[in-house]
Amino acid sequence: MTPELIAMFGQFGPLGLMIGYLVWRENKVAAQIAERDLARAKADEARAESDKALSGSLSAVAVTVQNFDQRLTMLFDQRPK
Repeated sequence: MTPELIAMFGQFGPLGLMIGYLVWRENKVAAQIAERDLARAKADEARAESDKALSGSLSAVAVTVQNFDQRLTMLFDQRPK
């Protein structure tokens, strides 16, 4: 037993140990939840950045396809009939 447990048992008895354990467990769970939320926030931020890059790429492709379509239309319109 650690000195902290011995002191807690001496001061508060078995009920104090039980309450101490419950408080420790809640703190541990809260720390795990905070860590998980931080990891999720980082993943969401990375996903948002990749979505922005993908959006830019898709816009460039759309503009290129539109310009290509216009060029083809111009070429076909210039053919001798």
